[in-house]
Amino acid sequence: MSSLPSDVLYDIFLDISGGNISLDTTTGLWVVSRVCRRWRAVSLDFKGLWSRISIDKHDILQCSPPNAVEIIQTALTRSGPDAFLRIRAHLDRLLVHANILEALVAHSHRWHVLDLTISLFLLRSLGNQIKQKRKPNNHGLPVLSRLTLSLVEQDGLAFKGEPLDAFQKAPKLESVVVNTRRSSFVKLPWSNLRHLSIREISADDFLRVFRSTTNLVQCSLVVSLPENDFESLLRLINNSNTIMHNRNTPSSDNNNNIIHQSSLQTLLLRCTPAVLNSLELPSLSNLYIVETTLHAFPFKPLVSLARRSLCDIQALGLSGVLLKDYNCSGSDSGSSGGTTFRDALTSLPNLVSLVLADWTPTTPESSSLNDFIADLIIPPPDFPYNGYMHGGYRGLVPKMKTLIIDCYSTGRTVDMELLATMVESRSLFASSSPSSSVLCCLPVTSEPGEGGNGGAGSGLSKLALHGVNPRMSSEVLPRLRQFKEEMCFVVTMGHSDVERDFFGVERGSMDELRKIY
Repeated sequence: MSSLPSDVLYDIFLDISGGNISLDTTTGLWVVSRVCRRWRAVSLDFKGLWSRISIDKHDILQCSPPNAVEIIQTALTRSGPDAFLRIRAHLDRLLVHANILEALVAHSHRWHVLDLTISLFLLRSLGNQIKQKRKPNNHGLPVLSRLTLSLVEQDGLAFKGEPLDAFQKAPKLESVVVNTRRSSFVKLPWSNLRHLSIREISADDFLRVFRSTTNLVQCSLVVSLPENDFESLLRLINNSNTIMHNRNTPSSDNNNNIIHQSSLQTLLLRCTPAVLNSLELPSLSNLYIVETTLHAFPFKPLVSLARRSLCDIQALGLSGVLLKDYNCSGSDSGSSGGTTFRDALTSLPNLVSLVLADWTPTTPESSSLNDFIADLIIPPPDFPYNGYMHGGYRGLVPKMKTLIIDCYSTGRTVDMELLATMVESRSLFASSSPSSSVLCCLPVTSEPGEGGNGGAGSGLSKLALHGVNPRMSSEVLPRLRQFKEEMCFVVTMGHSDVERDFFGVERGSMDELRKIY
């Protein structure tokens, strides 16, 4: 060990510390720095080893608050005067944690990444301390680029007064995650943000925030409504519907109504899809919508967004999709001439990934699901129409590589012969199409040996059906097995957490599900 180069020791020390400095001085880098003279010198020479600090409330109690302050100050001193700091801290006790916060604020000009769980009292104190520290040439938090902010829940519910501006002076802040049920409690440099995730945002604040964040690339918003607060929901829907009405009126000023986001590529909304009537997103490629009102899913706003924005949506995720029938309109029209799910898919010709979570056709039979599968068949030019072809709709979304369906009501029968025909037709189309090398934009990738996300000779790369009853025959199984090298195929009788796995959070249980092969 004594002959190892310093850079090798650095990698070893980094692995031992887990990338973070904790308050427990009997573990990690604290122990390494006391082994021998050379190891101490190497650990102190690499300032970056001390720049990632993790402050857990349980560690504070174990080492006592005064000792915690001393340990933090030691780590900050060893990180040097110039190294950017990555800090994760849980400070929810008023007086006990005040000195710890003060020690951190002394180096706030070096905060680069901050993950902070904090009480309302200490957050106010943080804002005041940063203001006092500011100098004519100091921008408050000059290098802060990523912020994850969580307010202690009881404080969030009791919050009153003007929003706090502790993070308003952060000129380089681009990524923000707000994990609290009262997201309006803090002021942020909205126009700087490129990545934004808010756990809950009120219906009244939704459009205001979305109008202020003009440079977003990725956004996740949960539009929350107080229990039984139907007035806020109606205001949100009526505002969106009024915008659409005014847009069709020649005398209206559309620029003042429609919210234009020129850079937004990924959007996850948990709210009524009617809010899409208020948006124009020309760069949008990934769209995920969680319908939260328990009404039939209105597809007209989705179609209108695609046509108005001229965007190229390649990944679409829908949850809570309550369909009267696959071929019937949702709640945007009371007549049979309304916008259907099929119309929505027809408006998205370049769709690569489609995820339907909690899909709930309200018809008693399985025709909706089988009709949908039939419409995905891409027949050759001489392929005759049969009972599954409807009104000239042939080969919907021909570029699709990923299809995930989770039926809410389990036990719906799937015509596996029809499914095999669909898989075969899409593989044949992909192998003969010059544009078959389309890449999937959804962050869902196939495992090694599953054929990747595209390429010559491949059709679907991932197909999963959950909560269904597969009607499998001995003739169908060999037809599906021929694609085992290029397609991950999963069928389950029960449900999987599709929304968690595929709606921008993590993959989770999909890798644990059994394959049909």
